[in-house]
Amino acid sequence: MFTADRNFLQYVLGTPDLGPDPRAGSFLVGQHLEFTRSTHHLATIIIVNALAFSAFAAFGLGETNVVFWLPLNLLVAAVLMRDWMRWSKMKGKPASVSGSYLRKNETIALVVGAIWASAPFFLTDERHLPLLVGATISIPMAGGLLSLIPKNPRVVLRYAAGTWIASAAYCVVHPTVANFVMLFMNAVYAYSLIVGLRSTFLVHLAEFQERTKAEEAHDLLMSALESSGQAFAILDEHNNTKVENSEHRYLVSKLGVTIEEGNRTVRTPGALWMRSFNRLPTGDAVVIHTNITAIENAKQDLEEARAEADEANRAKSIFLDHMGVHLRAPVNTIRAVCEVTGRNSRIPVGEEQLRNYIDTIGTEANHLAATLEQINEFLELEKDDPHIYIDTFEPSDAIRQSINHLTHEAKEDVTVHCDEGFSLSVQRSSFQRVLSKLISNALTHGRARGVQVRARLMPDGRAAILVRDRGPGMSDQQLAIAATPFSGASERSMNQDGHHVGLGLAIAKGLCEKLGLSLDIRNASDGGVLATIMVPAALVDRKASGTSDKVFHTA
Repeated sequence: MFTADRNFLQYVLGTPDLGPDPRAGSFLVGQHLEFTRSTHHLATIIIVNALAFSAFAAFGLGETNVVFWLPLNLLVAAVLMRDWMRWSKMKGKPASVSGSYLRKNETIALVVGAIWASAPFFLTDERHLPLLVGATISIPMAGGLLSLIPKNPRVVLRYAAGTWIASAAYCVVHPTVANFVMLFMNAVYAYSLIVGLRSTFLVHLAEFQERTKAEEAHDLLMSALESSGQAFAILDEHNNTKVENSEHRYLVSKLGVTIEEGNRTVRTPGALWMRSFNRLPTGDAVVIHTNITAIENAKQDLEEARAEADEANRAKSIFLDHMGVHLRAPVNTIRAVCEVTGRNSRIPVGEEQLRNYIDTIGTEANHLAATLEQINEFLELEKDDPHIYIDTFEPSDAIRQSINHLTHEAKEDVTVHCDEGFSLSVQRSSFQRVLSKLISNALTHGRARGVQVRARLMPDGRAAILVRDRGPGMSDQQLAIAATPFSGASERSMNQDGHHVGLGLAIAKGLCEKLGLSLDIRNASDGGVLATIMVPAALVDRKASGTSDKVFHTA
């Protein structure tokens, strides 16, 4: 921005250009406001001094021509007073000004100076006394202007130039040595006035620049604080707010947060904040509220993920322990039978006993194959199958075939109730595998009182396949993890006959998700476990004949 170190005279005498810096416009506004707010003072000074000088000239010097000089000054004072009245009615501070008003008043100042210093022309007593009197009243006026409008050196110096021009004109008309000496003294005073104006103007300019930089730094700081996501405030020694951003204002005024000394967490609806309160040596305090909701949520998510990982590791450990039993027991049995019936065995074995051993080997081999098949089925769930073929079939047929494919000895205890009049459009083989898992699980835990399977068409167009046993049911903890991988290998499944891996429900749930179905497992109100497969209405084809209940028992 303009420094005035080398170009003050150029600024005063030439175009009032403060350079390309955008802050120059703000400084021009300051000059404008300073002059407009001082116009009534200038008018008052002109009126008082003009009246006082006229009285002095008329009564002290006996001059009467001064009555022609007085109206000119009163006219100038009236113009200044009119400007003040007009500007005093304006509300608020202008954002920008063109500078034309100041340039007009610079010209007026030149004319006013010439009018004021023309007083000697109206005094006829002595040739050197009039100029002496004129200089005496002109110099204090210039000093008064300097004190009233120090930010407007162009106006002050033009007034001084007008007074010097009028004095020079008087010297030309009345060329005496005394007059030229006083004109020279006026020139020296004008030089000292320029030096004083330059120093004063530089001080005001430097003050403006520092204040502008401070305001820019304040605005930059507030912008940074607004975008920081933190609630920031500076308090005085009585904890009254001096500076705050919108986030702090919202916390205090909208959410009713009370500012207290000390660092602590503050909970608001839906958010958690960490307060930092620091008292400065000056007595002021800096208060910062940091939103730690995301951090706390992340910590909670991390804890939940860690708990899930721990639970998965625990379930996997249980699963691996049970797998050791499931795989080791059949192999040990087969190995023992082979040692008894092998060529190197010295134990005599009859034909009937041999056949029993062979049956034992077959039974254990079947158990081993079933265990490996469940493990393979579970691993297949992790693979994406792009080829899922849709079949349309009646649920009663799928249920019957699922039961017939079971090897469970109590499958004849299954009772089936099916609504007619609808069919399902899903992959039949996977759907029947889900049914087989659920019915087998129900037979294992509720064989004493039978198992019920029901296919129902819901009023909203969905279909529900329900598999219910009459066993002891499950605890809340068992229900929560019943279909979770590895967690199904619990004591409930192991204590039945020692051959249940515990992956059946997990496989059933995974297959349902692949088919777009949902599986819900809960305790029935009157005992036992109820597993429900919900088929969306989009996969259910209703027949126009309506529905009826079809009941049959498996043979």
